[in-house]
Amino acid sequence: MVFPPVHPIFVNFTAALVPASFFSDAMARLLRRKSLASAGWWMLLYATLATPITVITRWYWFKQMGQSDDPGTMATMAIHKWLGGGLAIAFLGLLYWRWRFFRSGNAPGWVYLACIGCTVAALVIQGHLGGAMSFVADVQATGNSIVLALPNRSAPV
Repeated sequence: MVFPPVHPIFVNFTAALVPASFFSDAMARLLRRKSLASAGWWMLLYATLATPITVITRWYWFKQMGQSDDPGTMATMAIHKWLGGGLAIAFLGLLYWRWRFFRSGNAPGWVYLACIGCTVAALVIQGHLGGAMSFVADVQATGNSIVLALPNRSAPV
């Protein structure tokens, strides 16, 4: 059975919820607002629950697309896949760590905030890699003329 590419839809849940969780937790720490800390916990929980669906749809879509002849695209895809899998595992660790703060009724500490901040930075890189590959595929399909810079190459289309 062939499904349309739904991976680009599911990535938006993780891409929105994790930074929003980070921002809510940072503001909870600075403003001493328990409601913001609670919101941060729930957003990270939802992101962690949505991420496995994102990973599964990514592997399925990649299998449907097949291999590219372009080594630059394949290198970008490899980084995108492994970084995404690593982030999915990192979210589990962050979720457990965050749950401990939630359970105790405390806002997350600065070390946790630094770790999730680094995770958000990795998520931005991950999104850039995926978006760059998606936009190249879209431009090629429509026949528009554009140059999009990908890591290690420039792809005139």
